[in-house]
Amino acid sequence: MTFPQFGRLYFVIVGHRDQPLFEFEALKHDDSTSSIPLQREDYRHLCQFVVHAALDAVEASLVGPQGSQMFFKNVDRFNEWSVSAFVTSSLIKFVLLHPVRDDSQSAMRKEESDIIRNFFYAVYEIYMKLALNPFYELDSEISSRGFREKLHQLVKKHLLNL
Repeated sequence: MTFPQFGRLYFVIVGHRDQPLFEFEALKHDDSTSSIPLQREDYRHLCQFVVHAALDAVEASLVGPQGSQMFFKNVDRFNEWSVSAFVTSSLIKFVLLHPVRDDSQSAMRKEESDIIRNFFYAVYEIYMKLALNPFYELDSEISSRGFREKLHQLVKKHLLNL
């Protein structure tokens, strides 16, 4: 079974040692065209590669003139994907790989930027609730089914209409 490359969303929470703490991928149901169909595992590895490569750009943004910000839009691009990131005060990184929708594919529209920013703040809220749980060890893999379900609801609410 093949999955379309364009129209997929890939979200990952990255820990302090650049290890993935949580991964989530979603397919936009209205998108059925693809230039290069990929197997599910190949797609996952490609997304991991793109996100890992974008971490350098995220960390460079932290020390630059935008260093006091938490949300970074379009920190990197790969083909028809754009990478946006959110860095918490404890330097945990939320990274979203999403399709570029502009015709010029050079800049994100303001409304898309606001949608992604709102999504990141909503994820930050549920992440903080998890981090404050005494049974969760910080910087460890997130395996909570409740967290995954809440994140799935946030993706449906915020991102599937991008």
